[in-house]
Amino acid sequence: MDSRWVLHLDMDAFFASVEQLTRPTLQGRPVLVGGLGGRGVVAGASYESRVFGARSAMPMHQARRLIGVTAVVLPPRGAVWRLSGDLGRRYAAVSGDRNPIHMHALTAKPLGFSRAIAHGMWTKARCLAALDSRLPDAFAVDVRFRKPILLPGHVEFASATEGEEIAFAVRDAKKQTPHLDGRVTPLEPNSKAKTGRKK
Repeated sequence: MDSRWVLHLDMDAFFASVEQLTRPTLQGRPVLVGGLGGRGVVAGASYESRVFGARSAMPMHQARRLIGVTAVVLPPRGAVWRLSGDLGRRYAAVSGDRNPIHMHALTAKPLGFSRAIAHGMWTKARCLAALDSRLPDAFAVDVRFRKPILLPGHVEFASATEGEEIAFAVRDAKKQTPHLDGRVTPLEPNSKAKTGRKK
């Protein structure tokens, strides 16, 4: 007789459990993973957050209201990008922007940086390239630059669909320091905005 195995995975808590496993300071706390915007949805809720009635697939604002100020809300994890130390020089060769803070640690130090930093426009363009298959024909992009990305380094890119918009973020892969937050908003096809795809 063949034996049969049944595997039960609690996917409702999966994303939150991954965060608690990789960040011990979150263990025992009510963790919600999902979209952070006004229309964001919970992708994963830890067992501690379920005590308050929060669960996956519910609106994030509702789950946060149920838990209160103790809620730990995190965006879903995404791709990790390894950024080389010569990224600034390679970007300069293509763009012509040879700002010393992007070129080398030696030229960045007199300007207050311990190492060269990634160019903000490169970071924005890399995010849009990662979203390419999901971008509408016409769109506007808003980004907010936060802490500089020191080179070399590892950053994490994450995105979430919130209604018709796409929210995205770049964080330090280890410390989760915020580097960039952005949003793609679809435009009417006849809009004269300068951002978006060209046909």
